[in-house]
Amino acid sequence: MQFEGYRADLEMFSTFDEWKHFVSTCVHKGYDALLLGVYNRLLADDGKTMVPYRDVARWTAVNSAVPVFAFWEFSVAPDMAAGGLVLSGKDQGASAGDMVMRILRGADVSDMSPVIARQGMLLFSRGGLQHWNLTIPEEYREIVELIE
Repeated sequence: MQFEGYRADLEMFSTFDEWKHFVSTCVHKGYDALLLGVYNRLLADDGKTMVPYRDVARWTAVNSAVPVFAFWEFSVAPDMAAGGLVLSGKDQGASAGDMVMRILRGADVSDMSPVIARQGMLLFSRGGLQHWNLTIPEEYREIVELIE
């Protein structure tokens, strides 16, 4: 897909080995960055065991030749993604809790509109930025949240 003059490809993998191969070849395929999504499961060599997300994220940060970014707050850390426009599980949970409270107070579920949590925040890891030799442009510094 194309947007704002940039091309983005969606790739899906079944095994951690497939992901490792992709990461090791992405720079040669012309990719400038990776956006690390949350997957339902990447299987280990045995074809049965799911590889924990944090293991995948950490391996990717160490082995990628291009900067790694993410969509979820828990993915941003010095040893994982450098940052991104991320969603927060806390915000998602608070929105879900608000809906539950409305239901408990007697709201008719069929009359309720979907609740949309916060639209996302620009979150970056100082260590991740340093690892990739990236800087936040001046015009974004006031709206970026930095963590270590």
